Amino acid sequence: MRDVAYWNKFSHRLNDEVWDMAPIREELVSLGVPPGPITIPHPMPGVRMIGGRVGRHGLNVSGLIKWAQSPMASQLLFSGIHTNRKGVEAASRHLMSVAF
Repeated sequence: MRDVAYWNKFSHRLNDEVWDMAPIREELVSLGVPPGPITIPHPMPGVRMIGGRVGRHGLNVSGLIKWAQSPMASQLLFSGIHTNRKGVEAASRHLMSVAF
């Protein structure tokens, strides 16, 4: 429901939404997304935030959007896929199975 303009303005530690999305940040990091661009550090880890939330990191959605548009995102997406013919064929089969 939020657009880029919203996140460019509200990706900061005072926005409760960034703390609500901390589990998404953790999952993205576990999948290989570098934590730096997508992280809003908690100013006082272990201290309760508004609404009783405790966390060490929030999701910087604006940073995630910028990272997702970068060449690094494409590299991560296609990492592990063989560039030879068999790799291309395997990727094509997978894409076809997902599309249909």
